[in-house]
Amino acid sequence: MSSPNPNKNSVALRLDAAQAIKMDPETWNPFIESEMFDGFDPDTVLSNIECPVLLLQADPDQGGVVTDEAAERIRSGVVDCTHVKFDVGHSIHKDAPIEFRRSLFDFLDTI
Repeated sequence: MSSPNPNKNSVALRLDAAQAIKMDPETWNPFIESEMFDGFDPDTVLSNIECPVLLLQADPDQGGVVTDEAAERIRSGVVDCTHVKFDVGHSIHKDAPIEFRRSLFDFLDTI
């Protein structure tokens, strides 16, 4: 079986599995049952954000959870949003640590 994230080696996959197995299985129910955002109005929430925001987006094809459509919604809903998209999976800080830090420190230099 191939990895859903080609940037992860077997050590990283085992670490992810070791962490996931410690979680209460009920934690995943809102995701599985598509109830995670019930009663949540993202447009209202986004429009109320007054501080600068750094949106780090992983590639959805490699396991990133923020779709391009969602990233666009966030960028258009937040007045001051810096968006950086990475060509890695969900764990940006592990899969692209140098680029992650560069993006973070560049953003912090602007505020």
